[in-house]
Amino acid sequence: MFRKEFGKKSVLLGTPTGVSAVLINGKTLHSIFKIPRKTNKFTSLKGEQARDMCNTMKDVKILILDEYSMIGCNTLSMINRRCKEALGNDKDFGGLMVILLGDIKQLPSVKDNPFFSKTQKSLLGKEGKALINNFEKVFVLKTSHRQANDQSFLNLLDKMSDMQMSSEDYRLLTSRFTYNVSVKEKDSFEDALRLFATKDEVKQYNIEKLAQLKDDSTGTPNPVLKIPAKHNCSQASKESTDSAEGLEKDIFLAKGCKIMLKSNVWLTHKLCNGTTGTVHDILFHPQKGTPSVILCNFPSYDGPSIIPGTKLVPIKAVLKSWTNSNGINCTRFQFPITLCYACSIHKSQGMTLEKAVINIGKSDFSLGLSYVAFSRVRCLTNLIIEPFLQKRLIPSPRTLATLEMRQDFLTL
Repeated sequence: MFRKEFGKKSVLLGTPTGVSAVLINGKTLHSIFKIPRKTNKFTSLKGEQARDMCNTMKDVKILILDEYSMIGCNTLSMINRRCKEALGNDKDFGGLMVILLGDIKQLPSVKDNPFFSKTQKSLLGKEGKALINNFEKVFVLKTSHRQANDQSFLNLLDKMSDMQMSSEDYRLLTSRFTYNVSVKEKDSFEDALRLFATKDEVKQYNIEKLAQLKDDSTGTPNPVLKIPAKHNCSQASKESTDSAEGLEKDIFLAKGCKIMLKSNVWLTHKLCNGTTGTVHDILFHPQKGTPSVILCNFPSYDGPSIIPGTKLVPIKAVLKSWTNSNGINCTRFQFPITLCYACSIHKSQGMTLEKAVINIGKSDFSLGLSYVAFSRVRCLTNLIIEPFLQKRLIPSPRTLATLEMRQDFLTL
């Protein structure tokens, strides 16, 4: 509608994650606005980057930001500044009409202050808070299409989002606890994605599943290949996966294993951070004997293939660079993939799953954790749940305080 009225390039769609970018046929906020992962690295664009930004924005009239609960005040402020720079207009967002979409009751940004936070320490955060308070109209969508065919499950999720679960709601969930599901039905969940609260649990489960892979013809275990990353210094080798923008120090792979992309490879053809697939083969450098290409099959891929009629894509190693807390320049060279028999609940936000097996952990260390986990499927029978006590659903004093801030934000 907007494009018909204002032109083909008049609407710009942005979202925090690669998964949601594919769903809305948009781009990630970091790729559109050249936003650094650390806010203290944010500066005005110069040279070719500035020209590219101007070209991207010159015909834009409407900016639509999806999954807004994951954006946060600092990021919103950086988007605002980029729009002003590119359009040469000092009004908020360079004078653009801005539309925020999403569910504030889902998980907030991991490394940013949520819009409902009352305390902003940085200048960017304070600017972002002022910007969000300047939005004039709110439209509340009350129909959930994902769970439209399971009203009791939908009602349960609504109460879970506000952490107001009753004993009756808990009893309904227990009907899908592992000990209440038949062996036959459990077998139908064998290939379902497992969702865990922590990355350590995800890693442990993925390694266990990898070790169980067997050759279809011989029944013997598939050989597992360990691929260590290459670093420019010893300090880089000690840095976390997050520091290296998702690249792991070591990855373990085998033919036929399930994998997930950890970076945006080709958004246009649905190869983004979060895209899942399987390893078809591992190709080695003829002289060095080291892995040079991971040949992967991605069911959602819709671009050209190296083998006509297939969805095979060659994935090569990429280089990520950063400056650590001691001011040392670090680099990591690694394949941007990870095992994906399981993923974190945070990573699942934006996904719609046919089936899932869920372990929500000991507590909601981030408001919205349980709600996001359970709402990935269309109906309750598409879940198997690792048992937990009812008290797990009772919010802590800290969570209640955060919940109150969010409620105050919703009633502004």
